[in-house]
Amino acid sequence: MYTHFFDGRYGVDPFSLFLLLVAAAVLGIPFMWIVSLALIVLVVLRGFSRNTIARSREQWQFARLMQTIWHVFVPVGRAFRRAFLWISRTVSTLALRIRERKTHVFIHCPSCHKLLRLPKGRGKLAVTCPVCHCAFIHKT
Repeated sequence: MYTHFFDGRYGVDPFSLFLLLVAAAVLGIPFMWIVSLALIVLVVLRGFSRNTIARSREQWQFARLMQTIWHVFVPVGRAFRRAFLWISRTVSTLALRIRERKTHVFIHCPSCHKLLRLPKGRGKLAVTCPVCHCAFIHKT
């Protein structure tokens, strides 16, 4: 009897899922359950709608808005990620230097500035950088 009930109906799209997520987030705030209920009713009505052109237009506008937001926040997120990685590398290098300060000397290659670890108390050492193969002499 109702086997073709959803034929010609719009159904669920990413905009409807976003509205459901907003409704779930707002549900925990006091006195905002009315807004949450209204959003859920809107999602159900959008799903049962036969006006697929209007729903597709709404979905397209939502996708365009999300793309704009994405292009604004992705570079900011990348900058935070780079800063976090730099801080974590610096802290781990500092911890290594503190832990091995009695047995090793940490120097930088004069050519590529790579951090090198040399044993302490060996006198003058002929050092070859493993990255750029620059050879130099350093006193430990």
